[in-house]
Amino acid sequence: MSGASGATGANGLTGSSVTQGPCTGSGNTGGPSVGQLNCDASTESWLYFCANDGRVFSCEGGVWVYVDDLTGPSGAQGASGANGIDGPSGATGGLGPAETPAADSSWKRLILGSDITVDDVEPACTNTRTGEITLRGHVTLSPVPAIGGMLIGILPRDSSTGECPCSLQDNGFEVIGTTTGLAFSNATGNAEIPDVCIVRLLVSRVTRYDVTRDFIIDADDVRAIRNDPAYVSNPNGPSNCTGSCGVADVNLDGKVNQFDATAVTEAVSSTRFPVDVRCGAVQSTAFSCGSTRASPLVPAVGISLDTIKYFDNDGTLASKKKRSKRDSIDSSELDELLKRADSFVARDELQQITVSVDTLEAQLENYVPKSDFETLMSETREEREVGERQHMVTDVAVAAAAVAAIGVAVFVLKKRRGAVTSSA
Repeated sequence: MSGASGATGANGLTGSSVTQGPCTGSGNTGGPSVGQLNCDASTESWLYFCANDGRVFSCEGGVWVYVDDLTGPSGAQGASGANGIDGPSGATGGLGPAETPAADSSWKRLILGSDITVDDVEPACTNTRTGEITLRGHVTLSPVPAIGGMLIGILPRDSSTGECPCSLQDNGFEVIGTTTGLAFSNATGNAEIPDVCIVRLLVSRVTRYDVTRDFIIDADDVRAIRNDPAYVSNPNGPSNCTGSCGVADVNLDGKVNQFDATAVTEAVSSTRFPVDVRCGAVQSTAFSCGSTRASPLVPAVGISLDTIKYFDNDGTLASKKKRSKRDSIDSSELDELLKRADSFVARDELQQITVSVDTLEAQLENYVPKSDFETLMSETREEREVGERQHMVTDVAVAAAAVAAIGVAVFVLKKRRGAVTSSA
Protein backbone atom coordinates (compact mmCIF):
# COMPACT_ATOMS: atom_id res chain seq x y z
CA MET A 1 0.00 0.00 0.00
CA SER A 2 1.51 3.34 -1.04
CA GLY A 3 1.99 6.34 1.29
CA ALA A 4 -0.32 9.33 1.35
CA SER A 5 0.33 12.19 -1.01
CA GLY A 6 2.79 14.85 0.17
CA ALA A 7 1.59 18.20 1.42
CA THR A 8 1.46 21.04 -1.02
CA GLY A 9 4.65 23.08 -1.13
CA ALA A 10 4.84 26.61 0.19
CA ASN A 11 3.73 29.35 -2.14
CA GLY A 12 6.54 31.17 -3.88
CA LEU A 13 6.91 34.92 -4.15
CA THR A 14 4.13 36.58 -6.00
CA GLY A 15 5.49 37.71 -9.32
CA SER A 16 4.17 40.34 -11.59
CA SER A 17 4.89 38.21 -14.62
CA VAL A 18 6.12 34.82 -15.73
CA THR A 19 8.10 34.10 -18.84
CA GLN A 20 10.36 31.45 -20.31
CA GLY A 21 13.25 31.02 -22.68
CA PRO A 22 16.71 29.45 -23.07
CA CYS A 23 19.12 29.38 -20.12
CA THR A 24 22.85 29.02 -19.61
CA GLY A 25 24.78 27.14 -16.93
CA SER A 26 23.50 24.19 -14.91
CA GLY A 27 22.10 23.55 -11.46
CA ASN A 28 21.90 26.77 -9.42
CA THR A 29 24.35 28.66 -11.66
CA GLY A 30 23.70 30.62 -14.80
CA GLY A 31 20.31 31.99 -15.69
CA PRO A 32 18.47 33.38 -18.68
CA SER A 33 20.63 33.60 -21.79
CA VAL A 34 22.09 37.00 -22.65
CA GLY A 35 19.61 39.14 -24.48
CA GLN A 36 16.56 37.21 -23.34
CA LEU A 37 15.42 39.14 -20.29
CA ASN A 38 17.31 41.60 -18.08
CA CYS A 39 16.81 41.53 -14.34
CA ASP A 40 16.19 45.11 -13.24
CA ALA A 41 13.56 47.20 -11.51
CA SER A 42 11.14 46.56 -14.36
CA THR A 43 11.36 42.78 -13.99
CA GLU A 44 11.64 42.60 -10.19
CA SER A 45 10.04 39.40 -8.82
CA TRP A 46 9.55 37.97 -12.27
CA LEU A 47 9.84 34.17 -12.67
CA TYR A 48 11.84 32.85 -15.60
CA PHE A 49 11.42 29.18 -16.63
CA CYS A 50 14.29 27.63 -18.57
CA ALA A 51 12.80 26.01 -21.66
CA ASN A 52 15.82 23.77 -22.22
CA ASP A 53 16.11 22.09 -18.78
CA GLY A 54 13.12 23.12 -16.64
CA ARG A 55 15.03 25.22 -14.06
CA VAL A 56 13.38 28.31 -12.59
CA PHE A 57 14.98 31.67 -11.72
CA SER A 58 13.51 34.69 -9.91
CA CYS A 59 14.62 38.30 -10.43
CA GLU A 60 15.48 39.68 -7.01
CA GLY A 61 17.39 42.91 -6.49
CA GLY A 62 18.71 43.04 -10.03
CA VAL A 63 20.06 39.45 -9.91
CA TRP A 64 18.57 36.24 -11.22
CA VAL A 65 18.26 33.86 -8.26
CA TYR A 66 17.84 30.10 -8.70
CA VAL A 67 14.57 28.88 -7.18
CA ASP A 68 14.82 25.41 -5.61
CA ASP A 69 11.86 25.23 -3.23
CA LEU A 70 9.05 24.59 -5.66
CA THR A 71 8.61 21.03 -4.39
CA GLY A 72 6.68 20.59 -1.17
CA PRO A 73 7.90 18.32 1.62
CA SER A 74 7.41 14.55 1.30
CA GLY A 75 4.22 13.18 2.73
CA ALA A 76 4.25 10.92 5.79
CA GLN A 77 4.58 7.18 5.15
CA GLY A 78 1.22 5.56 4.65
CA ALA A 79 0.00 2.75 6.85
CA SER A 80 0.78 -0.82 5.87
CA GLY A 81 -1.82 -2.43 3.69
CA ALA A 82 -3.89 -5.34 4.93
CA ASN A 83 -2.66 -8.87 4.24
CA GLY A 84 -4.15 -10.47 1.17
CA ILE A 85 -6.23 -13.61 1.42
CA ASP A 86 -4.48 -16.98 1.09
CA GLY A 87 -4.23 -18.26 -2.45
CA PRO A 88 -5.46 -21.71 -3.47
CA SER A 89 -3.22 -24.71 -2.81
CA GLY A 90 -0.85 -25.57 -5.62
CA ALA A 91 -1.43 -28.63 -7.74
CA THR A 92 0.42 -31.82 -6.91
CA GLY A 93 3.78 -31.92 -8.65
CA GLY A 94 4.34 -34.34 -11.48
CA LEU A 95 6.67 -37.31 -11.42
CA GLY A 96 10.38 -36.83 -11.85
CA PRO A 97 12.36 -37.17 -15.10
CA ALA A 98 12.35 -40.96 -14.85
CA GLU A 99 8.59 -40.96 -14.03
CA THR A 100 9.46 -42.59 -10.73
CA PRO A 101 7.97 -41.54 -7.36
CA ALA A 102 10.47 -40.44 -4.72
CA ALA A 103 9.87 -43.62 -2.71
CA ASP A 104 11.01 -45.64 -5.73
CA SER A 105 13.93 -43.41 -6.65
CA SER A 106 16.43 -46.26 -6.17
CA TRP A 107 14.67 -48.32 -8.87
CA LYS A 108 15.57 -47.74 -12.52
CA ARG A 109 12.96 -48.69 -15.07
CA LEU A 110 13.60 -51.05 -17.96
CA ILE A 111 12.66 -50.16 -21.53
CA LEU A 112 10.07 -52.75 -22.57
CA GLY A 113 10.14 -54.91 -25.65
CA SER A 114 7.43 -54.20 -28.22
CA ASP A 115 5.39 -57.34 -27.37
CA ILE A 116 5.51 -56.67 -23.62
CA THR A 117 2.78 -54.94 -21.60
CA VAL A 118 2.78 -54.12 -17.90
CA ASP A 119 0.35 -55.95 -15.61
CA ASP A 120 0.57 -54.01 -12.34
CA VAL A 121 4.25 -53.50 -11.51
CA GLU A 122 6.55 -51.70 -13.94
CA PRO A 123 9.74 -53.71 -14.63
CA ALA A 124 12.68 -52.05 -12.87
CA CYS A 125 16.04 -52.85 -11.33
CA THR A 126 18.16 -51.70 -8.42
CA ASN A 127 21.73 -52.37 -7.39
CA THR A 128 23.88 -52.37 -4.29
CA ARG A 129 27.47 -51.33 -3.71
CA THR A 130 28.44 -55.00 -3.50
CA GLY A 131 27.34 -55.58 -7.10
CA GLU A 132 24.07 -57.38 -6.36
CA ILE A 133 21.29 -56.50 -8.80
CA THR A 134 17.59 -57.15 -8.19
CA LEU A 135 14.74 -57.07 -10.70
CA ARG A 136 11.04 -56.57 -10.12
CA GLY A 137 7.94 -56.33 -12.28
CA HIS A 138 4.92 -58.23 -13.66
CA VAL A 139 4.45 -58.30 -17.43
CA THR A 140 2.53 -60.07 -20.17
CA LEU A 141 4.12 -61.34 -23.37
CA SER A 142 1.66 -61.55 -26.23
CA PRO A 143 1.91 -63.50 -28.36
CA VAL A 144 4.37 -66.10 -27.19
CA PRO A 145 6.48 -66.90 -30.24
CA ALA A 146 6.16 -70.39 -31.68
CA ILE A 147 9.96 -70.66 -31.84
CA GLY A 148 12.67 -69.01 -29.77
CA GLY A 149 12.31 -66.36 -27.12
CA MET A 150 11.53 -62.67 -26.93
CA LEU A 151 12.94 -59.43 -25.57
CA ILE A 152 11.48 -58.62 -22.13
CA GLY A 153 13.23 -55.37 -21.30
CA ILE A 154 16.34 -53.32 -22.07
CA LEU A 155 18.50 -52.55 -19.04
CA PRO A 156 18.69 -48.81 -18.23
CA ARG A 157 21.52 -46.43 -18.95
CA ASP A 158 22.22 -43.31 -16.88
CA SER A 159 21.71 -40.37 -19.22
CA SER A 160 24.06 -38.09 -17.26
CA THR A 161 27.00 -40.46 -16.73
CA GLY A 162 26.49 -43.02 -19.49
CA GLU A 163 26.91 -45.84 -16.94
CA CYS A 164 24.84 -49.03 -16.82
CA PRO A 165 23.78 -49.47 -13.16
CA CYS A 166 22.04 -52.84 -13.60
CA SER A 167 24.26 -54.44 -16.19
CA LEU A 168 26.80 -57.22 -16.06
CA GLN A 169 30.46 -56.42 -16.41
CA ASP A 170 31.44 -56.29 -20.04
CA ASN A 171 33.52 -59.45 -20.11
CA GLY A 172 31.21 -61.78 -22.01
CA PHE A 173 29.55 -63.73 -19.19
CA GLU A 174 25.77 -64.18 -18.97
CA VAL A 175 23.22 -64.96 -16.25
CA ILE A 176 20.50 -67.57 -16.79
CA GLY A 177 17.47 -67.62 -14.51
CA THR A 178 13.96 -69.05 -14.34
CA THR A 179 10.64 -67.54 -13.36
CA THR A 180 6.97 -68.30 -13.78
CA GLY A 181 4.00 -67.05 -15.76
CA LEU A 182 0.48 -68.12 -16.62
CA ALA A 183 -1.10 -69.21 -19.91
CA PHE A 184 -4.85 -69.42 -20.53
CA SER A 185 -5.74 -71.98 -23.20
CA ASN A 186 -8.16 -74.82 -23.88
CA ALA A 187 -5.52 -77.38 -23.00
CA THR A 188 -6.93 -77.65 -19.49
CA GLY A 189 -10.47 -78.05 -20.80
CA ASN A 190 -11.42 -74.74 -19.15
CA ALA A 191 -10.23 -71.46 -20.59
CA GLU A 192 -10.57 -69.85 -17.17
CA ILE A 193 -8.06 -72.23 -15.57
CA PRO A 194 -4.47 -71.20 -16.34
CA ASP A 195 -1.45 -73.33 -17.10
CA VAL A 196 1.62 -72.46 -15.03
CA CYS A 197 4.48 -71.57 -17.33
CA ILE A 198 8.16 -71.91 -16.57
CA VAL A 199 10.05 -69.17 -18.36
CA ARG A 200 13.78 -69.34 -18.93
CA LEU A 201 15.45 -65.91 -18.80
CA LEU A 202 18.80 -64.66 -20.06
CA VAL A 203 20.53 -61.50 -18.78
CA SER A 204 23.48 -60.36 -20.90
CA ARG A 205 25.26 -57.32 -22.27
CA VAL A 206 24.81 -58.55 -25.86
CA THR A 207 21.30 -59.14 -27.20
CA ARG A 208 20.65 -61.57 -30.04
CA TYR A 209 18.42 -59.00 -31.75
CA ASP A 210 21.47 -56.77 -32.23
CA VAL A 211 22.74 -58.84 -35.16
CA THR A 212 25.47 -56.37 -36.17
CA ARG A 213 26.71 -56.18 -32.55
CA ASP A 214 26.92 -52.39 -32.69
CA PHE A 215 24.71 -52.07 -29.56
CA ILE A 216 21.94 -50.49 -31.64
CA ILE A 217 18.84 -52.33 -32.85
CA ASP A 218 17.75 -50.83 -36.15
CA ALA A 219 17.14 -51.59 -39.83
CA ASP A 220 20.81 -52.57 -40.28
CA ASP A 221 20.15 -55.70 -38.22
CA VAL A 222 17.24 -56.70 -40.47
CA ARG A 223 19.36 -56.12 -43.57
CA ALA A 224 22.22 -58.15 -42.05
CA ILE A 225 19.88 -61.16 -41.76
CA ARG A 226 18.60 -60.88 -45.32
CA ASN A 227 22.11 -60.39 -46.68
CA ASP A 228 23.53 -63.35 -44.75
CA PRO A 229 24.91 -66.09 -47.06
CA ALA A 230 22.73 -68.71 -45.29
CA TYR A 231 19.51 -66.73 -45.77
CA VAL A 232 16.67 -68.59 -47.57
CA SER A 233 13.56 -66.80 -48.77
CA ASN A 234 11.23 -69.74 -48.08
CA PRO A 235 10.63 -69.94 -44.30
CA ASN A 236 9.58 -73.57 -44.67
CA GLY A 237 12.58 -74.51 -46.80
CA PRO A 238 15.56 -76.48 -45.52
CA SER A 239 18.41 -74.77 -43.73
CA ASN A 240 21.16 -73.33 -45.83
CA CYS A 241 23.60 -73.23 -42.91
CA THR A 242 26.85 -75.13 -42.90
CA GLY A 243 27.40 -75.97 -39.27
CA SER A 244 26.29 -73.16 -36.98
CA CYS A 245 24.09 -70.48 -38.51
CA GLY A 246 25.80 -67.74 -36.49
CA VAL A 247 24.32 -64.52 -35.17
CA ALA A 248 21.82 -64.24 -38.04
CA ASP A 249 19.83 -67.15 -36.58
CA VAL A 250 18.05 -64.92 -34.08
CA ASN A 251 15.32 -67.37 -33.04
CA LEU A 252 17.79 -70.28 -32.76
CA ASP A 253 15.80 -72.64 -35.00
CA GLY A 254 18.84 -73.68 -37.05
CA LYS A 255 17.80 -71.59 -40.08
CA VAL A 256 18.28 -68.06 -41.36
CA ASN A 257 15.04 -66.81 -42.92
CA GLN A 258 12.23 -64.28 -42.62
CA PHE A 259 11.33 -65.57 -39.17
CA ASP A 260 14.63 -64.20 -37.85
CA ALA A 261 13.97 -60.76 -39.36
CA THR A 262 10.47 -60.86 -37.87
CA ALA A 263 11.94 -61.73 -34.48
CA VAL A 264 13.95 -58.49 -34.57
CA THR A 265 10.94 -56.30 -35.45
CA GLU A 266 8.79 -58.15 -32.87
CA ALA A 267 11.38 -57.46 -30.19
CA VAL A 268 11.65 -53.78 -31.13
CA SER A 269 9.09 -52.35 -33.49
CA SER A 270 10.59 -50.73 -36.56
CA THR A 271 8.77 -47.53 -35.60
CA ARG A 272 11.10 -47.32 -32.59
CA PHE A 273 14.34 -47.72 -34.56
CA PRO A 274 17.07 -47.04 -33.58
CA VAL A 275 17.15 -48.38 -29.99
CA ASP A 276 20.26 -48.26 -27.79
CA VAL A 277 21.04 -51.64 -26.15
CA ARG A 278 24.53 -50.75 -24.92
CA CYS A 279 23.63 -51.86 -21.38
CA GLY A 280 22.20 -55.22 -22.40
CA ALA A 281 18.78 -56.71 -21.81
CA VAL A 282 16.59 -59.30 -20.11
CA GLN A 283 15.35 -61.85 -22.65
CA SER A 284 13.16 -64.92 -22.52
CA THR A 285 14.70 -67.88 -24.33
CA ALA A 286 12.29 -70.78 -23.72
CA PHE A 287 8.82 -71.55 -22.33
CA SER A 288 7.18 -74.60 -20.81
CA CYS A 289 3.51 -73.93 -20.27
CA GLY A 290 2.22 -77.51 -20.12
CA SER A 291 0.67 -77.11 -23.54
CA THR A 292 1.80 -76.79 -27.10
CA ARG A 293 3.18 -73.48 -28.35
CA ALA A 294 1.72 -74.14 -31.78
CA SER A 295 -1.01 -71.98 -33.26
CA PRO A 296 -3.17 -70.52 -31.86
CA LEU A 297 -0.57 -68.79 -29.75
CA VAL A 298 -1.68 -67.60 -26.34
CA PRO A 299 -0.03 -64.96 -24.18
CA ALA A 300 2.09 -65.73 -21.16
CA VAL A 301 0.48 -63.64 -18.43
CA GLY A 302 2.02 -62.39 -15.20
CA ILE A 303 5.63 -63.25 -15.95
CA SER A 304 7.33 -62.28 -12.70
CA LEU A 305 10.77 -60.74 -12.40
CA ASP A 306 10.53 -60.43 -8.61
CA THR A 307 12.74 -63.42 -7.83
CA ILE A 308 15.53 -62.56 -10.26
CA LYS A 309 18.76 -61.50 -8.56
CA TYR A 310 22.29 -61.60 -9.90
CA PHE A 311 25.74 -60.07 -9.43
CA ASP A 312 27.37 -57.78 -11.95
CA ASN A 313 30.54 -59.93 -11.99
CA ASP A 314 31.33 -63.59 -12.56
CA GLY A 315 33.14 -64.00 -9.22
CA THR A 316 36.56 -64.72 -10.74
CA LEU A 317 38.06 -61.81 -8.82
CA ALA A 318 36.81 -63.09 -5.46
CA SER A 319 39.35 -63.57 -2.67
CA LYS A 320 40.97 -67.00 -2.48
CA LYS A 321 41.57 -66.73 1.26
CA LYS A 322 40.08 -69.30 3.60
CA ARG A 323 36.65 -68.26 4.77
CA SER A 324 36.18 -67.24 8.35
CA LYS A 325 34.23 -69.51 10.63
CA ARG A 326 32.05 -66.59 11.76
CA ASP A 327 28.49 -66.41 10.55
CA SER A 328 28.15 -64.87 7.09
CA ILE A 329 26.15 -61.72 6.33
CA ASP A 330 23.99 -61.07 3.30
CA SER A 331 24.69 -58.39 0.72
CA SER A 332 22.24 -55.85 2.16
CA GLU A 333 24.01 -55.97 5.53
CA LEU A 334 27.37 -55.64 3.81
CA ASP A 335 26.11 -52.69 1.78
CA GLU A 336 24.94 -50.99 4.98
CA LEU A 337 28.35 -51.57 6.57
CA LEU A 338 30.05 -49.99 3.57
CA LYS A 339 27.81 -46.94 3.81
CA ARG A 340 28.61 -46.58 7.51
CA ALA A 341 32.31 -46.96 6.79
CA ASP A 342 32.21 -43.76 4.73
CA SER A 343 31.73 -41.76 7.95
CA PHE A 344 34.98 -43.04 9.51
CA VAL A 345 38.64 -42.31 8.87
CA ALA A 346 40.89 -45.27 8.10
CA ARG A 347 43.13 -46.32 11.01
CA ASP A 348 46.32 -45.98 8.97
CA GLU A 349 45.32 -42.43 8.01
CA LEU A 350 44.82 -41.62 11.70
CA GLN A 351 48.26 -43.07 12.49
CA GLN A 352 49.82 -40.93 9.77
CA ILE A 353 48.21 -37.84 11.31
CA THR A 354 49.55 -38.83 14.75
CA VAL A 355 53.08 -39.25 13.35
CA SER A 356 52.82 -35.86 11.65
CA VAL A 357 51.77 -34.21 14.91
CA ASP A 358 54.63 -35.88 16.81
CA THR A 359 57.13 -34.72 14.19
CA LEU A 360 55.81 -31.18 14.36
CA GLU A 361 56.08 -31.15 18.15
CA ALA A 362 59.70 -32.37 17.95
CA GLN A 363 60.49 -29.58 15.52
CA LEU A 364 58.87 -26.99 17.77
CA GLU A 365 61.22 -27.99 20.62
CA ASN A 366 64.08 -26.43 18.61
CA TYR A 367 62.35 -23.06 18.61
CA VAL A 368 61.69 -20.45 21.33
CA PRO A 369 58.86 -17.94 21.49
CA LYS A 370 59.52 -14.78 19.52
CA SER A 371 59.05 -12.60 22.64
CA ASP A 372 61.76 -14.59 24.49
CA PHE A 373 64.07 -14.25 21.50
CA GLU A 374 63.64 -10.48 21.37
CA THR A 375 64.24 -10.16 25.14
CA LEU A 376 67.43 -12.23 24.85
CA MET A 377 68.64 -10.10 21.94
CA SER A 378 68.01 -6.91 23.96
CA GLU A 379 69.92 -8.23 26.98
CA THR A 380 72.83 -9.31 24.77
CA ARG A 381 72.95 -5.89 23.15
CA GLU A 382 73.05 -4.15 26.56
CA GLU A 383 75.82 -6.45 27.82
CA ARG A 384 77.85 -5.72 24.68
CA GLU A 385 77.49 -1.96 25.14
CA VAL A 386 78.56 -2.15 28.83
CA GLY A 387 81.59 -4.26 27.87
CA GLU A 388 82.55 -1.81 25.16
CA ARG A 389 82.41 1.12 27.64
CA GLN A 390 84.58 -0.79 30.16
CA HIS A 391 87.17 -1.55 27.47
CA MET A 392 87.23 2.09 26.46
CA VAL A 393 87.94 3.28 30.08
CA THR A 394 90.72 0.74 30.42
CA ASP A 395 92.27 1.79 27.14
CA VAL A 396 92.17 5.47 28.16
CA ALA A 397 93.78 4.67 31.57
CA VAL A 398 96.56 2.69 29.94
CA ALA A 399 97.19 5.47 27.47
CA ALA A 400 97.29 8.07 30.27
CA ALA A 401 99.73 5.96 32.29
CA ALA A 402 101.95 5.59 29.25
CA VAL A 403 101.97 9.36 28.68
CA ALA A 404 102.76 9.99 32.37
CA ALA A 405 105.63 7.49 32.26
CA ILE A 406 107.07 9.15 29.17
CA GLY A 407 106.79 12.56 30.87
CA VAL A 408 108.69 11.36 33.97
CA ALA A 409 111.38 9.81 31.78
CA VAL A 410 111.83 13.09 29.88
CA PHE A 411 111.99 15.07 33.13
CA VAL A 412 114.67 12.74 34.61
CA LEU A 413 116.67 12.88 31.40
CA LYS A 414 116.64 16.68 31.33
CA LYS A 415 117.69 16.87 34.97
CA ARG A 416 120.66 14.57 34.39
CA ARG A 417 121.77 16.62 31.42
CA GLY A 418 121.64 19.74 33.57
CA ALA A 419 123.80 18.15 36.28
CA VAL A 420 126.44 17.07 33.79
CA THR A 421 126.64 20.58 32.35
CA SER A 422 127.21 22.20 35.82
CA SER A 423 130.06 19.86 36.77
CA ALA A 424 131.82 20.62 33.54
